[in-house]
Amino acid sequence: MSIRNVDRHGLGNLKHDSVKPLDRLKIPPWLLYMLVLGGILYCFAVMQENEELSFQNLAKKNLLLAVKKTQDKLEYEADEITPAEEITMKSS
Repeated sequence: MSIRNVDRHGLGNLKHDSVKPLDRLKIPPWLLYMLVLGGILYCFAVMQENEELSFQNLAKKNLLLAVKKTQDKLEYEADEITPAEEITMKSS
């Protein structure tokens, strides 16, 4: 074919179609989406099972700390030194 015939056949207008990202991976898109969703759900499950972040454990811990502070106030008078204050004074 001569150069003069390029325009007559429309070969100048031919363009290469872009390749989609999921076509490059050669895996079905639903598998990729399920892997991403599974990873997110796994992170949520780990966060939910974490004992330090559990609301019940935090409430229980705070209640025990409040009981201990109240007990210290009842056991010691205002002019007495608690063991915690004694250690603090020794360290400073």
